[in-house]
Amino acid sequence: MPKDKKGQPLTWKDSITKNLSIAGVIIQLLLLIPHIPWRLVKTDPNYGSRFGVSRQFSPFWATNGLRQGVSWMKLQKDTCAQVKSYNSPNPIGLLVSVAATASKTSGSVGGCMAWQSCKKNAATRCYEYTRFAIFGVMVMTLQLASVIASICVVVYMGMEVPVKKKKKKEEEQRQEAMQKTQIAAITAFVSSFVAVLMYVGVTDIGFKNIKSTGYYPWPALFIGGYMALFGVFLQFIAMLTGIWRCMPQREEEQEDEQPEYMGVPPMGAMPPYDPMMGPPPPMMGPPMGGPPMGPPMGMGGGMGGGAPQQW
Repeated sequence: MPKDKKGQPLTWKDSITKNLSIAGVIIQLLLLIPHIPWRLVKTDPNYGSRFGVSRQFSPFWATNGLRQGVSWMKLQKDTCAQVKSYNSPNPIGLLVSVAATASKTSGSVGGCMAWQSCKKNAATRCYEYTRFAIFGVMVMTLQLASVIASICVVVYMGMEVPVKKKKKKEEEQRQEAMQKTQIAAITAFVSSFVAVLMYVGVTDIGFKNIKSTGYYPWPALFIGGYMALFGVFLQFIAMLTGIWRCMPQREEEQEDEQPEYMGVPPMGAMPPYDPMMGPPPPMMGPPMGGPPMGPPMGMGGGMGGGAPQQW
């Protein structure tokens, strides 16, 4: 059986809680590395040169056409500035828009400034990129909280064997440390679960909104997303065992299971009978192996048998 640093044996629930918490810390720290993508868009020939290469997305950044990572904050700032320029009064843009409308080309010839569908799609990107940037910071904060909570699980488990003092006080300290371990395990799971759920949900809705206003290749989950889901699963198991090990153990009551010792009957006496079965029938002989009974009293026999008395 594995033991902790103080030589105390670890149960299987302790081992699962500790080892899976350590694995959760490693996975969450790896996910905080900027170069691990959570979503991926493969090269799309229908999009022309804008998606000439694959694009990668994470809660903190996205790659551009040169495969360079750009933060969502910068993408949001550049996109929203472009949308603002499209909607600002511009004599040249107004003339281009009028000419494009007169040519019945829906403004596509005059560029995005003269094309209402393009301006709508750019405005949608500005809004969604803003949401991606805000929720990306929240996801990173929750992941850090999950890392700290998982580390606390291991630390509190090391405090569950206090210095030897009075037995009652030792047990109180141990129970207090186990409660802290349980709370830390729950916090680690909830933080990582909310972080992953938030990222997957927000990006799923956001990219669908962008696709509804214009063609946009769909970014599917990639290695970072699957790592995050696996880490949540491990921390879920660690949380269950952390709660389970704090539940009171049911002690077996051997006194209720075993009958009371009724003693050995004296020689020649009847063994005790079961009150539920009733007393033995009258004139019943001795139990097998018991001493023989003599003639009854008054007929030559003594009390309890033996040699006849002389009168």
